[in-house]
Amino acid sequence: MAEHGRTYVLNTEEYAAKFAAWNSSVSTIAAHAARAANGQPPTYTLGLTAFADWTNDEFKAAYLAPPAEKCARGY
Repeated sequence: MAEHGRTYVLNTEEYAAKFAAWNSSVSTIAAHAARAANGQPPTYTLGLTAFADWTNDEFKAAYLAPPAEKCARGY
């Protein structure tokens, strides 16, 4: 995490949450690599990035636009 300019104070709620998000990312990457090692050719590449300590909700809030509202016609 420090590699990407972020540090967290140990033994805090924020540290625990960020470590859990990072650990989830690592587990997802490891499972992807295991499938590839067992003969399932990957169609995409996974790796640790600056977003590895973000939850999906944090990423969505920062980078995805909110759903468009329906117009009066219902679409």
